[in-house]
Amino acid sequence: MVYANEVDVLINVPIAKQHGTSRLSMGLKNVFGMIGGDQGSLHTNIHPKIADLNKFVKIDLTVLNAFRILKNHGPTGERLDDVSTIL
Repeated sequence: MVYANEVDVLINVPIAKQHGTSRLSMGLKNVFGMIGGDQGSLHTNIHPKIADLNKFVKIDLTVLNAFRILKNHGPTGERLDDVSTIL
C-alpha cells in the first residue's frame, strides 16, 4: 500500500455523480476514498469534513471523468436509468 504522503504527485480521478448526502460528488468528495475502512460515520455533517480533509491532502491534478454521470440514487445507483452518457 502506498500512502498519499509518500508520493511525489497525487492525481485524483473521480467520476461525476449525484450523491445523496453531498448532492454532487466530484473531486473534493473523492478524497474520502483515501481514508479506507468504514467511512459511514464521516457522512454525518459531511461538508466541513470534506473541507478539512482537502486542507490536509494536497491534490496536484484532478481529472473529472464525466463520460458517464450518475444522476440519481448516488453514490451506488440502482438502475441503468440513473446514468447519463455523453454519447
